[in-house]
Amino acid sequence: MTTAPGGGERVIAFVDDLMDRSKISAALPSAVFVRSVPADLLGERGAAHEGDVDGGVVAIVDGGRPRGIAMIGDLLAARARVVVFVPHVDQESAAEARRLGAVVCARSRFFRDVRAALAPGPHDGAHANGDTNGDTDR
Repeated sequence: MTTAPGGGERVIAFVDDLMDRSKISAALPSAVFVRSVPADLLGERGAAHEGDVDGGVVAIVDGGRPRGIAMIGDLLAARARVVVFVPHVDQESAAEARRLGAVVCARSRFFRDVRAALAPGPHDGAHANGDTNGDTDR
């Protein structure tokens, strides 16, 4: 289990790019890279259940990939805290991730300090406060 700043959360990452994976691994060596929502977050029929797992889960999602945006709903339904990084010019993906309920970080800010980007804090939920700063909730 990887401990993210602020808690004992397990960190899973929906990230395909090898360079991005290496940066995340350097900051969080125990992060688990996955291609689908892990079974322990899902109920019997494959739909997300409402229980916390291992004290909580933080999911890192590459919002620059359509598959990543598509997973946000299931992750949030499973009560994971979802942090999405997107290129600052990809306003459409950022807006969709915010609409779904994820915390959104500009890609450059996310990789500047991965651990800080995952820390819970006043920006959790910034997507719901009408923030329209364009590129990031953090």
